[in-house]
Amino acid sequence: MTAYQIDVQASCKHAQAEEITEYLRVIPGFYRVKRSQQPDGNEASIDFSIVVREEVQEDTLLHTTEERVGQYLWQ
Repeated sequence: MTAYQIDVQASCKHAQAEEITEYLRVIPGFYRVKRSQQPDGNEASIDFSIVVREEVQEDTLLHTTEERVGQYLWQ
């Protein structure tokens, strides 16, 4: 079986980073997450990966990833 790892980055307020990081873990295919604080101290960067399996065609990988993130995070 082939799987593709898609790397995604999100920015948020530092105070919300922990809650968002925990919520990311419910996304199907969630793989890993890394948080870092911006130098100004108010913003945080969240880098995470999602694994998309072979049943998704290569040209729709990013669209599929965006749909999953949107469904679980941006609502």
